[in-house]
Amino acid sequence: MDQLQSNETICVLPWVHHYISQNHDVRPCCTGWKLTLGNITKNPLSYVDKDIPMQTLRQQMRNGIQPEACLECFQREEDGNRSPRQEFNQLYHKELTKVLHDKPVKKKYLEVNFSNLCNARCKSCSPLNSTQWYETARKLKGWEYYEDQGKLPHKVDWDKIDIDWQELDLIKILGGEPFMHPDNEKIIQRIFDKGQPEKCSLEVFTNASIFPDNNIIEALKRFKRVEINLSIDGLRETYEYIRTGLNFNKVLEVIAKWNEVDIPNKRLGFQMLVQVDNILQVAEYDKFFKEFVNYNGNTEKSYMHYSILTNPTWLRPRNASDNNKAKAIKYLDTYMETAEGLHKRDYAKFKTIIKELQQPAEDRYKLEQFNKVFDGTS
Repeated sequence: MDQLQSNETICVLPWVHHYISQNHDVRPCCTGWKLTLGNITKNPLSYVDKDIPMQTLRQQMRNGIQPEACLECFQREEDGNRSPRQEFNQLYHKELTKVLHDKPVKKKYLEVNFSNLCNARCKSCSPLNSTQWYETARKLKGWEYYEDQGKLPHKVDWDKIDIDWQELDLIKILGGEPFMHPDNEKIIQRIFDKGQPEKCSLEVFTNASIFPDNNIIEALKRFKRVEINLSIDGLRETYEYIRTGLNFNKVLEVIAKWNEVDIPNKRLGFQMLVQVDNILQVAEYDKFFKEFVNYNGNTEKSYMHYSILTNPTWLRPRNASDNNKAKAIKYLDTYMETAEGLHKRDYAKFKTIIKELQQPAEDRYKLEQFNKVFDGTS
């Protein structure tokens, strides 16, 4: 096998990771949403791992073929951006070496969406990820990305997740809004019963509208590392528009609690999904939240993460008006020139956003039609 060729197309995730979606489909990862490898309501993970779709995916990568389900990562790389494929290949470089030499690899990473139960109708979301999206999705019937999923299961059949929990070093919990799930205490207890929390990192992705009760907080203290990823896509009115149903001031109160709570090895991640409606706030956002948590450059305690939205395509930043794109580029250029304490990774991310804003618009007509439905003006 040509290792160099394979390394350009291989992603380590199909070997070390399982992603379980809200409807219990097993997918390659969070960006490979177009490919279903199986469903744990029908077969356990061990069966899915050996079944034809998974074996086909791995073989395509080994043969130097870019699988269709993985094109989002390859597109990011072609655009000059760092992709999840590259990030996880670096994180699991030892396992990647084993894959390249056809050696057995154990599962290290589990990503589970327990439910689509949610209290927000985020503009970039879909009914698969939020119960608040059902009505809007019905009005978008026929649009790819908003297929009617029907009522999704809120219970997990743990016996179907038949992996070696003792080997896991990373577990991610997503939603919906995971802190709304009625069984979240049982979920964490199950992880304790089956795995080794003292050797495992736990990452929770939350919209920061709910602060969990003390039982959850005490449970989180038992993990090797806890990362609370706060999905905050803007400030003030922009935030409340993008994340319809949530209150920005209430979110600030919850973030303050997360910042103050005593959890060993806690890390707060501020996640901004850069999209057409928030491009004018990126620089202000960075300054605002760094001041809010007294950020001092110690990324072991907190960090800022900016992802550029790729789906749905009409919400990509490049589809903003030319006037807003020019303003956003000017704001970012000025911020990079004047802000104190910026790390080189901050400059790299802001330059990546600027590069996206310099791309020609692709779906402005579809954006206009979508806005009419989302805003209730159609």
